[in-house]
Amino acid sequence: MPDKTEKIVLDLETKKGFQEVGRNNLGLLGISVAGFYSYKEDAYRVIPEADIAQLKPYLQQAELVIGFNLKRFDYPVLQPYMEFDVTQLNTLDMFEEVYNKLGFRLSLDSIAKATLQVGKTGSGLDALKFFQQGEMKKLAEYCRQDVYITKEVYEYGLKHGHLLYHNKLALETIPISWGESKNIKEILLDAFSEHKTIEIEYSASMANSGKRQPRKIDIYGFDLGRVIAFCHLRNNMRTFNIRRILSAKVTDKTYNIPAAFDLQAFIAKQKF
Repeated sequence: MPDKTEKIVLDLETKKGFQEVGRNNLGLLGISVAGFYSYKEDAYRVIPEADIAQLKPYLQQAELVIGFNLKRFDYPVLQPYMEFDVTQLNTLDMFEEVYNKLGFRLSLDSIAKATLQVGKTGSGLDALKFFQQGEMKKLAEYCRQDVYITKEVYEYGLKHGHLLYHNKLALETIPISWGESKNIKEILLDAFSEHKTIEIEYSASMANSGKRQPRKIDIYGFDLGRVIAFCHLRNNMRTFNIRRILSAKVTDKTYNIPAAFDLQAFIAKQKF
C-alpha cells in the first residue's frame, strides 16, 4: 500500500470533450481512465472509471503528486470522484512551473521532444476517439505513455535543474525549482568565481536548427542574460545566451583573465 514516502505521477483521460461541456465545466467531462506511476511500488497502473476508488489512497497518502496541468485540468475533472479537496494535495504541476518561469505556455509534448527527443504518441482527441469506439486497450496504453513521458520530464528536471524547449529553431533552457542539482546559471557562477574552464553544450542560432554544439569556455563576466567568455573552439571572445546553454560541467582547468581586458568596454562594443 502507498504511504507518506510515496510519490505518484498522475494523468487522466476523459469521456467527453470541451465542446460538449464547455471549458468552465470540467467536472462534467468524466474520467475514462486514470493512469499513475507509483515510486514506492515502481509500477504503472491504468484504471477505468469504475475502479477510480483505487486511486484514492495513493492520492491521500502521497507526499507529492506530480503531473502536467494538474491544477487547471486533471484536478477539476477528478474532484467529483473524491470526497476530499484534491486542491489541498501537495502538488508539483510542471505546467505551472514552466509558465511561471517563461511567462507563456508550452505543451508537455513540445517540452518532451526538446528535452528527451521523445514525444507523445497522440493527442487528447485520440484518447476520446479510443473511448468512444470502445478501444480500451489502446486508451490504456495511450494514458500509460502519457504518464511515462511526464515521469521522464520530471526526472530530467530533477537531475539537471532545467528542461529544454524550442524557441523557433533554437533550443533554450527552462530553469526549474524541483531539481536536486544546481541549475545552469548557478554552475556558471561557480565556474566564474573559481576561474575554471567550463564545458557546455550550446544551441547557437536558428541557422543551426537547435543542434547541440560542445564548447569549452573561460568566463570573463556576465551581462544580463548573457555570458562573456573566451571560446576555445573559436579562439576568441564570444557572448553566449544563458538560456541556450543546454548543459554545463566545470572542469579542473583554471584560467586567468587578462589584465588588459575591459568587460564594460567589450559589452558596449557588442551593442553597436
